Amino acid sequence: MLIKKRWERALELAVNYKAHLNTVVGYRKRYLESVGKEEWIPKFKEYEGKVKILNFFMKFILFFVFFVIFKVTVDWESIKAEIKKEKEKEAKLK
Repeated sequence: MLIKKRWERALELAVNYKAHLNTVVGYRKRYLESVGKEEWIPKFKEYEGKVKILNFFMKFILFFVFFVIFKVTVDWESIKAEIKKEKEKEAKLK
């Protein structure tokens, strides 16, 4: 029972501080796999699905922010020109 309370407390802290939720859920999952058990704590069952969705959205947001902040634009003409140069170099080497 003490171990269950510690897992629940770790999850509570992660949720309250909005930090390391994926870490707590991940270590919990790894622990259960190592002892050959299924998840039985309802809060962990609830957050396990949310962590997967949250990770997807965080990656999407980081990707979007990167392009907005750094104003990365894709210039297809220069990309095609670089590919053409590389092909010409390869043809000369043959």
